[in-house]
Amino acid sequence: MSQIYTFISQSQSSDGTKRVAAADNGLIYTSTDAGDTWIERPGARSRQWTSVSSSANGNHLVAVAMKWYISTSSDAGETWTLRRSAGSRAWKAVTMSPDGSNIVAADGDWGLIQVSTDFGHTWKESSSGRALWQSLAWGDGMTVTATSKAGFFTPKAY
Repeated sequence: MSQIYTFISQSQSSDGTKRVAAADNGLIYTSTDAGDTWIERPGARSRQWTSVSSSANGNHLVAVAMKWYISTSSDAGETWTLRRSAGSRAWKAVTMSPDGSNIVAADGDWGLIQVSTDFGHTWKESSSGRALWQSLAWGDGMTVTATSKAGFFTPKAY
């Protein structure tokens, strides 16, 4: 990067070498050298990205935006596929299972949680308690915890 941007969200592979970051300039960047150098990914531009997540090997990535978008990559960020889940949402947080097949996205306005079990191809709503979610975290490899100002929620085991 020739100019310094603030990263809004970042995630990395389990060994830390592959990284993905959403910047405040509306772009997504990836790194394959533990963040020493970053590559702008033009296929993921002009969105208000709010959260990114990576699989354990760093090949599967997901990014969510306030403008209703969910995008996925299966080649470490070289190319991106724009997806919309069922309904338009203002996505606040996203997390991905270690193998990348399960993705959970949380809406920060309506309090909904959407789940994909096929690398982001299809989505379904999970019962969420309708809180205004702030963050998601993948737990022991089988569970996800969502957090809000009102507390915690575990949508289901995967």
